Amino acid sequence: MGYISEKTKQKIYELVTAQFQLNRYFDRAMSVLDTKFALNNFVSLAHPKLAHIYPLVADEYADILIRWNYPVVYDTTFRDATDYSNPMEFFDGQLERHLLIYELIRESIKVASGNDDYNVEADLKHLLRKWNRFVGQSYLLRDKAVSVNGNWAMFDGFAEKYVNLVFEPRKQQLE
Repeated sequence: MGYISEKTKQKIYELVTAQFQLNRYFDRAMSVLDTKFALNNFVSLAHPKLAHIYPLVADEYADILIRWNYPVVYDTTFRDATDYSNPMEFFDGQLERHLLIYELIRESIKVASGNDDYNVEADLKHLLRKWNRFVGQSYLLRDKAVSVNGNWAMFDGFAEKYVNLVFEPRKQQLE
């Protein structure tokens, strides 16, 4: 018998993979927004503050397993060749993806609780609260994109006002 149920471990693997997939989605989107729509200022801020943060979030989920001496399974991420006819497609899509991960975290908490994985449940609740910042940032980006009504130069010019996510990875030792 292990310390973490197989069902809970599977949910954590899904969370790890979802973060790497979101990293791939954002990396691709940043290249399209930069080259096709000249949102250079936005990309220079969002690429390091968002796209490159998702693997660090994946590490936080992986650390749950590692603390209990379980190796992490990294599932396959999919190729991303997404193209956009306008930037709004990205801003809608990124919000949708963040909300899907929010629901995946909630499902994972329920699985952990239902399998008496109480320490994992506590860790996941902590990470859900951190994920709220990502969801908030996603809504802000989408809402600002809507507000410029297609004036992408204005959106790009004011990007530093609303690309404001601050994420600090958890320390390896127990808090």
